[in-house]
Amino acid sequence: PRLVKFMGRPNDTSPKAWINSNLLFYHPPFDRHDWYVDRGDDKEPQRYVIDFYNGQSDSAAETGLLPSLLNRLSSSPSSTGDTSSSSPSADQSIPMRPPSMYLDVRPALDNPEAVRDRVHMFFRDAFPGLFGAFDSMDRNQQQASPETTSNRPSSS
Repeated sequence: PRLVKFMGRPNDTSPKAWINSNLLFYHPPFDRHDWYVDRGDDKEPQRYVIDFYNGQSDSAAETGLLPSLLNRLSSSPSSTGDTSSSSPSADQSIPMRPPSMYLDVRPALDNPEAVRDRVHMFFRDAFPGLFGAFDSMDRNQQQASPETTSNRPSSS
């Protein structure tokens, strides 16, 4: 697969994002991209819709005892008023974390093949054990087929 082009569309809401935010009352995405991917199958590039959602905030991720104590220590002024280099600053005591976000990536429903891909993805995610069983059956058949043809007695 190869990325052919992408378009940032922060002011456009995808139909799924509209349904999630207006009917199901989820937070709306903060950004949207459309990516066009050449999947190497000599067909037109497939468009993918990517909605970007905010992930956990730092305060939600730091609910443990140690992070909360570190936050209190770094935010409170020193009791002696001494701000020498021996006391850790806020930048030194709490490591910076990358931003947390959730990406909802899916093929755009531009053609029947994309619809088939989306349905397949839904059932694969909804019933992982079922698809795992089918995948293992396919692998077993692929491994067994060369052996069965090679072990056949010749008809001469």
